[in-house]
Amino acid sequence: MAQFRPYDCRHTWATRAVEAGIDLVTLAAMLGHSKINMVLRYAHPTQEHQSKAMDKMEQYVSAQKIAHAERTAPQTSSSIQ
Repeated sequence: MAQFRPYDCRHTWATRAVEAGIDLVTLAAMLGHSKINMVLRYAHPTQEHQSKAMDKMEQYVSAQKIAHAERTAPQTSSSIQ
């Protein structure tokens, strides 16, 4: 088993902050980093977070398809007023 390091808490905290919806710019400021790429060293997406993100993307794509279909559907005489 790997030894515990104090920075392990920092990694966990950054990961949970991203999962809570804190944007990377704000998180960088909270961690005291001047560059976002440093945040990426600490925040690690969990499998659950990735699955939720994929679900959001699927919902977005579905909504876009529906909106496109509604915009491009031929109008019938009953829908024109």
